[in-house]
Amino acid sequence: MCGADEQKVVRWLTVAASVPGFIGFAVGRTTFWDAVADYVGKRATRPEAVSRIARRYREWAAIFTRRRAP
Repeated sequence: MCGADEQKVVRWLTVAASVPGFIGFAVGRTTFWDAVADYVGKRATRPEAVSRIARRYREWAAIFTRRRAP
């Protein structure tokens, strides 16, 4: 999703969730970029970065799941 901002990702996930046959999503850079940059720049520990990445991915999955067409 091209390192998009959070609002765009939420919109894309909402649309994708409503499309029959759409079974997943990819939100790599938007999910991990800042956390990894902070870890590499020594502004976050590895566990902090891992926790931030996991939290973001869980947020995306929850949005997709909540809006999923029955």
